[in-house]
Amino acid sequence: AFALVLVMYNFLKIIISSKNKIVWIISGILLVLMGSALVIYFKYGNGNDILLRLKYFYSRMNLWSFLVSGRDEILYVAFSAWSKSIYYIIFGMGYYTGNDVIWNFIEKHGSIEMDFFDTYYFFGSIIGTITLVIFTIMLIRCLIAMITKNNRNYRGYALTYIVAYMCTMLGGHVLFSPLAGMYFAVIYILNKEYIKPGFKKAIGN
Repeated sequence: AFALVLVMYNFLKIIISSKNKIVWIISGILLVLMGSALVIYFKYGNGNDILLRLKYFYSRMNLWSFLVSGRDEILYVAFSAWSKSIYYIIFGMGYYTGNDVIWNFIEKHGSIEMDFFDTYYFFGSIIGTITLVIFTIMLIRCLIAMITKNNRNYRGYALTYIVAYMCTMLGGHVLFSPLAGMYFAVIYILNKEYIKPGFKKAIGN
């Protein structure tokens, strides 16, 4: 559904910017068809089940718990165990002990699923703080770029990093995922290297 919305957005941009009537008509027809498909999906298809599921959980959780899909309960249990020992606070609980604590709380579940918190929990404050500072500095830089830069390429890279950072903070499965972690690394490098003259020249100002 999200991909369909993005495609519709691009077709809408084509309609607005195009001066060719044929392109305008074709894009308009495709936009109407995709819009109809989206309505049908949410009203009669699986999209309706998704909306009902979200409504069910929202009625039983506070807003924060709803946004993080109940991960705050796991976070509370995990950090209660983590904070009991200065050794754990500095060096972390490690995967074996850390997984065991969460596993006993919620079966077949071994992590908090909020990557920055997982970093503190498993690897301790030293590694956790270094990781958080590095990625948060880039977040601040991207937020500033979104406000101050007129370059569409730069703002696109910045927005992508901001979304990835929020997924890492709230949703997890980014830093510790071989697949998602690779994409996050590429996004980070693109934003970090973009200010260099050669790279900036290569993709345009």
